[in-house]
Amino acid sequence: MKSSWKFVGACGEGQPFVIEGVDVWSRQWVVEKDAPHAEVKDPRYGQRFSFRVYHIESAGRKTRFAAGEFSNSIFGFYVPRKSLWFWFAAIFGIAKQSTREKA
Repeated sequence: MKSSWKFVGACGEGQPFVIEGVDVWSRQWVVEKDAPHAEVKDPRYGQRFSFRVYHIESAGRKTRFAAGEFSNSIFGFYVPRKSLWFWFAAIFGIAKQSTREKA
């Protein structure tokens, strides 16, 4: 089964690393306490990891990602994969209705 998280890169702790236009080290990481850990695989060595899920805020926008240490001070970063619904809605300009709107 394919992971619901996509590897976007790795870097040394504190080295510039940008996700969605924001350097992750320049913002405070907020743990998403209710989110399950991201089950991911190191793309280089195939080792499995369970990383916490965080978000950072910049310009009024939240950027969600999973991160953790592959080895001493080397961090791996993952972002959520876009669902099939996301791409369908983006192509056809459809907004997903909440369950309240459907009732």
